[in-house]
Amino acid sequence: EDASVLCEIPITVTQAILGTELEVPTLDGNVKYPVPAGTQSGTVFRLRGKGIPYLRGSGRGDQFVTVRVAVPKNLSSAAKDALRKFAEASGGADESQKSKFNKWKK
Repeated sequence: EDASVLCEIPITVTQAILGTELEVPTLDGNVKYPVPAGTQSGTVFRLRGKGIPYLRGSGRGDQFVTVRVAVPKNLSSAAKDALRKFAEASGGADESQKSKFNKWKK
């Protein structure tokens, strides 16, 4: 898109929750980029100066990396049990969903 490069990278649920360091492909080769804990699917990160060089003038565009959280379709029974325990330990439903529901309820 113009001098910008758009890129989409899938990450696991665990990586989104705990944070990770991604290896992002750019025009100049791979770069490491830290993804913070609690990253939501659809979050866009900007890599300044990693886009296409401008035709007239100096500098380069940016690269925008969209992360998509890949939700697994087939889980083992052990993984399901671990997720149930996690849900119980974290209070069940997501707090942001609770607050939205309460707003609609009123």
